[in-house]
Amino acid sequence: AGYDVCVYDEFVGAAVDWDDVARADVVCFSVMSFCASRAYAMAAAVRRCSNAPIVLGGCHASVLPEDALEHVDYVVRNEGEVTFLELLAYLCGAAGATEPAKIAGLSYHGPSGHPVHNPDRPFCADLRVPLNLNVMPAYRPWSAAESLRDTLRHGVPRLLLPVVQASRGCPFNCRFCFVAQELGSRYRRRPINVVLDEIDEYVRRFASPYLFFVDNDLTLNEDFSCEPFGRIYERYGARIRPWVFSRLAAAHNDRVMTAINRFDVTVLGVGIESIHDKGLAELRQGQSATEVEAALQRLRRYSNIRVNGQFIFGGEHDTLQTVSDTVALGARHKLYNLGMAALYDFPTRNRVLGHEQCIPDHLFIHRDYRFFGGNFVVHYPKQMRPSELQRAMLGAFSDYYAGHREVFHQFYAIRA
Repeated sequence: AGYDVCVYDEFVGAAVDWDDVARADVVCFSVMSFCASRAYAMAAAVRRCSNAPIVLGGCHASVLPEDALEHVDYVVRNEGEVTFLELLAYLCGAAGATEPAKIAGLSYHGPSGHPVHNPDRPFCADLRVPLNLNVMPAYRPWSAAESLRDTLRHGVPRLLLPVVQASRGCPFNCRFCFVAQELGSRYRRRPINVVLDEIDEYVRRFASPYLFFVDNDLTLNEDFSCEPFGRIYERYGARIRPWVFSRLAAAHNDRVMTAINRFDVTVLGVGIESIHDKGLAELRQGQSATEVEAALQRLRRYSNIRVNGQFIFGGEHDTLQTVSDTVALGARHKLYNLGMAALYDFPTRNRVLGHEQCIPDHLFIHRDYRFFGGNFVVHYPKQMRPSELQRAMLGAFSDYYAGHREVFHQFYAIRA
């Protein structure tokens, strides 16, 4: 859109150039909740060196805009491409710019100082626009010395895992998920050629076989799913190693499973969520425990697919036995990874934004958002104490990987 942009992303090892920040007309952050406190501290540092407006977007802003407004001037909620450009036009004094009060999807401080939340913007981003990696100067391959320093700092070697997005939105209404609010319930597809061009750039820049597809369900549309994987295979052969999210029902789609089984290794992250019928119904999964077993059994036909089973604990019907039963199911089906998470939500979503919460405000233990990411129990479950569930989950990780040494290397990263 004609603006001069530079992105510093600490996840890829970028060191912030504070002189550059001090010269900026607008300073922005896009954060998930577990790193919001880091963004707030950096926003305070911006205040000390600049009078520039500060904008926060991303997942945390979309569920907790009032929390964010305690630290920044403006909050862009949900899908931000259009909202942010309208806000930039206003902040930069463009002729005919829209006033903040009329910018859909924006939260800001009103004339009285109280938070104002404009209505949500319809999901209308132009998904044909390609990524421009050049705005991230630190997004490059690491040298051997940098990789060694990172390994020593984190205690585990980390791989280059370029992120690809081929679609947005999810038509399902799982009770624990925020996607319907943040990315919409309509499944929107990006042009295949744009996605493939981005993959070509990743392969050229990083020479890495790994691709992490962040689509909520890349197997939802059979024709759309098969085309990118077919064309990736034509260009690069079996050496590409994709990581793909999917609903478990995709196990019965032989065409899609065959397409992703052609690669040497494909990790398929499937949302199982619960192994009992009451838990599945509570989370609105639309599947039964019997169907879970049948789908996992069917996935074992595909020798190159590694199943990452994702589960949630802490619902109304979960007990400590549920955790043990989940470990047994993983062992029975030889799951490559157990993605075990504690149920979590965010307080005030219902009061501020009108969103359904799966955890009411009075059941949260605290509001330290560093711990809101699934690894930590942040509420009072009905059937057990929080500390009991936390210990059970930690023990389950240890028990599972101790008994499956072919994937034991994954335990080190999870344990950290």
